[in-house]
Amino acid sequence: MAKFVTFFVLCFSSAVSGLTSQPPVEPSGQPNAQSYEPYWHKVFKPDVLPVWIGGLAALFASMAGLLTLRNLKEQARTGLLAADAAEKGAKAAFLSAQAVMNAERAWIFAELGWYEGTLLRVVNGAYTGEDGPVFDITANLKLICKNEGRSPAWIDHVYARMDIVSAGSDIKDYDRKQCGNHGLIGPIGASGEDSRSLQLVCDGRFKEGDFLSIYVILEYHDIFETPRKTTLGYSLTSDGHLARQDGLPGRNRNT
Repeated sequence: MAKFVTFFVLCFSSAVSGLTSQPPVEPSGQPNAQSYEPYWHKVFKPDVLPVWIGGLAALFASMAGLLTLRNLKEQARTGLLAADAAEKGAKAAFLSAQAVMNAERAWIFAELGWYEGTLLRVVNGAYTGEDGPVFDITANLKLICKNEGRSPAWIDHVYARMDIVSAGSDIKDYDRKQCGNHGLIGPIGASGEDSRSLQLVCDGRFKEGDFLSIYVILEYHDIFETPRKTTLGYSLTSDGHLARQDGLPGRNRNT
């Protein structure tokens, strides 16, 4: 602002410099008294007045423009601060809603077991295929589902598969397309529990050191209509010993 005013004064001074020149001098070196007119008379003459008015108007217009620019800058800064505050408020509201959902959602936990009195838990079978006899193994399991959340849960799909493996390194993770579809389970209330039979079959015969690897996927939803999933992995020996694969966290998840 100060630089601009200085520049304007210099320009305006040069514009009226002709009005403030010295009086004419005679050849003798003395001023001509008859033609001399004080420069203040020239400066404030009526025909010079428009120059003063125009200069002052330009000065005030420039000052008003600079003030307007400063106000616009302040308004823009205020707008950015308001937008940032609104964004932070929306994020806080979202996190608050997420916290409520996590506190009130359903949590399905599941485990495998046996029905009491079941004699044929693991059965070796055989049937005739196109290329001759085919051997298989059947496991008659009990699937137990518990809702540890604070709202009801609807288990929409139960997927499962069973494989014969000889070592833990042979155990693989599968998606639902690679598993058999075993239907659904009805709604389970908060702190409720439900169970159903789960019969799994795989081809082959036990060899020395072999065991069965079982993988189950439960897809469910709650009152928030959010798709959720629980998975569980188990190992089953030929003598019916059933143990969770706790060393494989990727097969035992709750989301």
